[in-house]
Amino acid sequence: MFAVRCLLTLILALLLAGSAGARPLALLPAGAVVVAPEDLPIAATEAAKRAAEGARQSIDGHDDAAAWAALQSLDDPLAFELAAAELIAALQAGGGSAAGDRLLARLADVPTRVFHRHAESAAHWYLPLFDVAARAKSALALRARAQQREVWRGRFEADPSAALGALGGAGMGEGPIAAEAVPLLGAKAALSLLAAAKSAPASTPSPLWRALAERLKSADAFSQAAEHASEADLLALLPASAALPDREALQWLDRIGRRPDLASAALLAIAPRATPGSPALARLIDALDDPALGATAASALARRGSSDEVAALSASIPRASPLALTHIALALRLIGTAEADRALAALREDPRLPDTVRRELSR
Repeated sequence: MFAVRCLLTLILALLLAGSAGARPLALLPAGAVVVAPEDLPIAATEAAKRAAEGARQSIDGHDDAAAWAALQSLDDPLAFELAAAELIAALQAGGGSAAGDRLLARLADVPTRVFHRHAESAAHWYLPLFDVAARAKSALALRARAQQREVWRGRFEADPSAALGALGGAGMGEGPIAAEAVPLLGAKAALSLLAAAKSAPASTPSPLWRALAERLKSADAFSQAAEHASEADLLALLPASAALPDREALQWLDRIGRRPDLASAALLAIAPRATPGSPALARLIDALDDPALGATAASALARRGSSDEVAALSASIPRASPLALTHIALALRLIGTAEADRALAALREDPRLPDTVRRELSR
């Protein structure tokens, strides 16, 4: 037992050591402050707010040196890091500036001096409370990405064909950034970009097809995405298909559903359209007889869980196969209303129902 405890202690230590900035008490820097997040001193909090506001005003005046001086005026490490964290949040919320970027670059080199005890361990391991350097680096990275996004926006608006040519020769990491520029385009520019992409599909990365479909919400854009986008991007695009009219949406979802890895997700996306008498409801009822998708269809029907679905399921019972009856039973059990329970009790007496299902329902 002692050996097991030692092993668990070692594993915990390794896990903590691998987490962001975690370290034991003996390895905290000289002058480190340990404080509980819920017990921040009022004096330090108020001093931090004043310094952060003064620094923010200096940044607004394009004076990063004065902003740095306002932060440096705080001798208390806790007040300094709290002010720095508040200022970084304000800079992220703003539009960005050269002075702000210079200050963030200085904060990215600030050593961590304020820690709190690891909440999930009884051992004496500590984590940075604010981690100012990490926050500053993250803010700089986001600013750089925003600038890249604006570059691609300008390229797409100026000459979409040339932009796609440049994108085709760029690294793989540029595709997602370029795609983030698409929602910023006007309708005319987005349509021009779609036309250019259709002329040069090899130069158009998968995230761009997805972004164009989300931006334009047209059957053409969704069709092009189905043709060229990756399965990961198509999966992410499924919620946006709600913007399509029923007929176009069902055609697109059926097309996507032909891919085995997307079939279940595409079927679930039909559920919101499964109103009484609709093609979507008929599609889900038909899928109950599919060995691979029957359980998914049952789950999709249960998501609505209205009396209309119970009525549709009951109406399908007379012509249903044993496999379909199994999935109808699953749907009724998942719906769980009094009406569904009555239909399920009647179905339990159907001689076509597989014995294994009947036994399960009798439990």
